[in-house]
Amino acid sequence: MDVEKLEKLAALKEKGILTQKEFDEQKKILLNEDDEKPKTKNTKKSKNSKKTSISDDEDLSLWEYFIKCTFEKYASFKGRARRKEFFGFYLFYILISFVIQLFVALVSGGNPEAVQIIGWLISLFMFLPILGVTVRRLHDVNYSGWWAASPYVMVFFVISAMLLQTPVLMVFAVLAFLISFVPLVACFFKSDMEENDYGEVPAGVIE
Repeated sequence: MDVEKLEKLAALKEKGILTQKEFDEQKKILLNEDDEKPKTKNTKKSKNSKKTSISDDEDLSLWEYFIKCTFEKYASFKGRARRKEFFGFYLFYILISFVIQLFVALVSGGNPEAVQIIGWLISLFMFLPILGVTVRRLHDVNYSGWWAASPYVMVFFVISAMLLQTPVLMVFAVLAFLISFVPLVACFFKSDMEENDYGEVPAGVIE
């Protein structure tokens, strides 16, 4: 109840401006308003809670998303990743990998083996963050994270077909190659604007 308004009504009644009946009516109105406010608020919240639920994570810069994916979420496959997080991670992953390999090439006098070894080490270290952010990006568009495995399945069938030279494996290799484009294309999709089976809408996403 608004105590200040009630005190003003009491003062008006004492001065004779309001009768006892008018005072009681105004007091009843204040009590009804007080009872209705929380109900209206809760109804509105429950009605829109699914659509407006947002992750507690703050909206980060591209570099901050890269750091978070690489270290804080090194092997995290749960939750969702918006497009900014996904492409921010890949942007700096490619740039940093290029700079490191360029530095190794200059220091080693252009030794291709040294550059190749460093490239493999970087890929090995970043394998889980790459897989993790891809899975979370697929979750964000309401796709199963298992789609992220399709490129590796494709590589397996392609290598097997090249080594064994069998028609059946060639067919599987072609099919796997086509299927591997599904997660690649899906990663460009806009975020699902409602809470889905994988979590809440990531912070910073605009409908």
